[in-house]
Amino acid sequence: MAITHLVPDEIKRLRVRNAALSTFVLQGVHETANQSGVLIYLSEAEKTVEVIADTGAFKVLKKEGLKGTYRDWE
Repeated sequence: MAITHLVPDEIKRLRVRNAALSTFVLQGVHETANQSGVLIYLSEAEKTVEVIADTGAFKVLKKEGLKGTYRDWE
């Protein structure tokens, strides 16, 4: 197990964000019809969630909002 308490929170958040963005592209989520792809990236080590939405999905999420939050899923 890695020692994560020595890494500043901002660095952890950036690492998770970068990993989520890389996964979004590598898994082809950005290639969905109508640019509607959404990736929910769960980082168990950092105990955080990163949501990446393509432009089409972002427009809907921005307008409709999220009906729940990840805290509701716990």
